[in-house]
Amino acid sequence: MTRYQSNAQLKTLAKDRLTNHYRTAVTVFFLAWLIQFVSSETAERLVPSTTVPGTALFLCLSFAVSVAAGVLDAGISCFFLHLACGRPCSLTALFYGFREQADKALSLSFVSGSLRLVCFTPWRLVFRQYLLSRAPGFLWLTLACLAAGLFVYVPFSLMFSQSFYLMLDFPGCGAVQILKMSARIMKGHKKRLLCLEAGFLPLMLLGFLSLGFGFLWLLPYRQMARTFFFLDVMAPDRPDSHV
Repeated sequence: MTRYQSNAQLKTLAKDRLTNHYRTAVTVFFLAWLIQFVSSETAERLVPSTTVPGTALFLCLSFAVSVAAGVLDAGISCFFLHLACGRPCSLTALFYGFREQADKALSLSFVSGSLRLVCFTPWRLVFRQYLLSRAPGFLWLTLACLAAGLFVYVPFSLMFSQSFYLMLDFPGCGAVQILKMSARIMKGHKKRLLCLEAGFLPLMLLGFLSLGFGFLWLLPYRQMARTFFFLDVMAPDRPDSHV
């Protein structure tokens, strides 16, 4: 019978592996956040969104920026996969998606960015109207759009959640093959990953209460647990086979 690690075991592996590596892991996430923040702020300042055409142009530009910045997710996956497997890793891994397999990294980022665009643009637009009018009807419509967006986004994001790890493990496969492979290996594991993610919600709340400083500790921990989840799905019954 196939035996997979529990979420508690995955978290324990994550904490153990991050020992003596937290500073570098935090720096990786901080650099990624800084690049994404500067890119999004620049896009917002370049295009005024006070008119309908301006809003449409701003959304297009924001989407392009998010797709380009999303390539950093390949680098984050590379850093943590190397760390989980006991391989040498450095800050330069963050830019892996721009140096290696750039076409596939951009394609995978485009898919995830498109999913977010389709699922969350409606509630952003309606919420903007609520802020302008303060009409209660727009508030309820915002909540309904957000709920509908999450209903679509969550299962698809879980389905494709292993794409960047698979891109690293199977460099000979194309982007479409990687997405199909991710969907295949996640059959029967989506609920398990969802529970793993939900387990970090209390810590995320503490992160907000600490004015965001808690995320410097939480995000590497969460990503490391996700990485061990991938390794466990790919090699069950061997909890330390990659360590």
